[in-house]
Amino acid sequence: MKIFKGFFLLISFFVVILITESCFFRCDKVYSFEYSFSSFVIHPMYNEEIMLLMGSDIGGADENPLEFRKDFGFHIEFIADITKVAKNKQTNNSLIQSAYAWSCEDDTYYPKNYIVSIQVFSDKDFDETHPVGSDISKYFKIREWFGPGDGFNLFPWLTSFDDYFGIGGYESKGGFNNKITCLITATTIETGDYNFNIVVRLSDDTFLEQSVQAILE
Repeated sequence: MKIFKGFFLLISFFVVILITESCFFRCDKVYSFEYSFSSFVIHPMYNEEIMLLMGSDIGGADENPLEFRKDFGFHIEFIADITKVAKNKQTNNSLIQSAYAWSCEDDTYYPKNYIVSIQVFSDKDFDETHPVGSDISKYFKIREWFGPGDGFNLFPWLTSFDDYFGIGGYESKGGFNNKITCLITATTIETGDYNFNIVVRLSDDTFLEQSVQAILE
């Protein structure tokens, strides 16, 4: 019986070693990621997609109490250069020459630059107080789920550019979110064709610029 118990313990020991070696990686260095915005692309959206985005499982977009145009909006997809960097160096402790981890990569993305502000300009007078050349970004807001108090809302929330980007650069854990959805809150503006020029300022004082054609009905 003692021989059997000893054999069982020996087998158990080897099983633990195999599980440990298979589940953990021995890492001389752990790598994380850095991102740096380099450009962006604008994707227009129209009535059907806007109504879908601003509705919810409880009600449709028409029941959303916020004001927004249902004829035009757009997604901004930011293009970023992502690099993998060593997060820590090999320890000097002779007893611990390397670290054990689930992976030799930390899935955190750290900003090398970040968005400071977004301005929007129109190729024609937008209203009586915003002629050509005026920044009309206050009429554009970002669609998100979390509103005041960080509580979950029954309907999607609309956040101003200033409030959204006012927190500065942020670390992203588990992935890299590079898209925002923008709607126009000026519901009484004269209809017609517009060309909106989107200007993004980054923390390193560089500017990114793109235009999008809009038909307000």
